[in-house]
Amino acid sequence: MKCVCTLLENGASHCLCRMSFSSIELENRQRWENPLIGWCSTGDPLSNISMNLKFASKEDAIAFCEKNKWTYEVEKEQVRHITPKSYGSNFSWNKKTRISTK
Repeated sequence: MKCVCTLLENGASHCLCRMSFSSIELENRQRWENPLIGWCSTGDPLSNISMNLKFASKEDAIAFCEKNKWTYEVEKEQVRHITPKSYGSNFSWNKKTRISTK
């Protein structure tokens, strides 16, 4: 869980915490375009379930899969590393995207 706390003008502090949730992604089966309406059709009854399956922890997701006798694979969470830079670096002239017209 990641928490960010800020100090307000009146001296009180405000904390915002975000939890990372585990989710299940199901393999999609064949899809086709419906010739009558033009919508996307599928023969997969589980295609809409994966959008709503979210769990508070990895253990809850594993327990759900084991309860329904599904095979599962746990992927390691990837951590993003963002290098801090200044706002002015977006407009610097020594970027490779800038092309001189002279």
